Amino acid sequence: MDENLSKESLLARMRSMTASDISVLQASLQSSDSSMATSPGSANDLLWSAMEKLGWMRRHEEIFPMSGGTAFNLLTYAITPQGRQPISELLIALFKEQS
Repeated sequence: MDENLSKESLLARMRSMTASDISVLQASLQSSDSSMATSPGSANDLLWSAMEKLGWMRRHEEIFPMSGGTAFNLLTYAITPQGRQPISELLIALFKEQS
């Protein structure tokens, strides 16, 4: 996959996200050991799973059984060391567009 195409695709997805969704990603960059939680199919899950395919995120899924035979899926993502710079660059580009 062409990295420039991937970055533009990710930036396009980020443009459609809420400020609170983006703030989670921004805050996670402030710590090298933070994890971000989301639910399957959310805007964050779609963005972060695309970043995972590029090696920029690490994903962990945990399933919690609930009463009535249902389950709650919790996804957590962590930014990898190799993902810190490109994710920072995407956020800078997004904020420049918005200013």
